[in-house]
Order: sequence, then C-alpha cells, then structure tokens
Amino acid sequence: MQKKQALWIFGVGTSIFLLLLIVLVNNGGGIYRDLLKNIFLITALLFFTFPIAFVFSFITYKMRDEIFRTWIRFSYWWIPMSVLFTVLMLPARSGGSFGVPSFGVGGIAMFFAVLYVIISTILILYKSIKFRGK
Repeated sequence: MQKKQALWIFGVGTSIFLLLLIVLVNNGGGIYRDLLKNIFLITALLFFTFPIAFVFSFITYKMRDEIFRTWIRFSYWWIPMSVLFTVLMLPARSGGSFGVPSFGVGGIAMFFAVLYVIISTILILYKSIKFRGK
C-alpha cells in the first residue's frame, strides 16, 4: 500500500466512524434509536482504530518510505487482530472470564487503541532514529 492510498483509506474510515457517531448522537428518541445504536456499535468495532491510523498515516506521510512501510506492516495485522479480539469479547461483556473482570466492549476497544498508539509511536521513533544518520 502506498502512502496516499493509506491516507485515503484511513480518512474514509474515519469519516464513516464520525458520520455514524453524529447520526447516533443527533437521533434523540427516534423510533430507530435502538437499531441505530446496534448498527453503530457493530460498525464502530470495525472502524474504531481508523481515526488513530489516519493520524499516524498523516504523520508518516512525509517520512521515509522505510518508516511508513514498517508502521503499515504493523497496522496490517494489528487492526484486524484488535477488531477480532474485541468482537470475540462481545458475549463476555457482562461477566468476565477466568477470574478477570470484564471492562465491556468500550474498555477492550480502548485498551487495544491505547496499545496501538504506544506501539506505533515506538516503531516510528525507533525507525526515525535508525534512519536519521543515513
């Protein structure tokens, strides 16, 4: 994937995420509120990392290709993995498993998003320092 493509894909994903958020918030007590809430939850699980990935895509846009490629390779496996684990935790949101309390879908998604930011930042900084002298 090229830098421009990544920027566009993550930008469109971010737009979808924000549009769904606006629709959900602005639909006060409408007849379709529960349906929209469920659609938003499922779609948000698919798009929750897109705003973060868009920011990192924008940050790496002007950097060396090696830095971008390292970050995008990480994102290729991290985003689907985090969505999969979040979706798999949906049935366990009220209870908890193996003695670990459940933090709900939002807590799990937030955990993966924070971890994504930390690991992406470390990767970008490491590669930037590594290629600084070259």
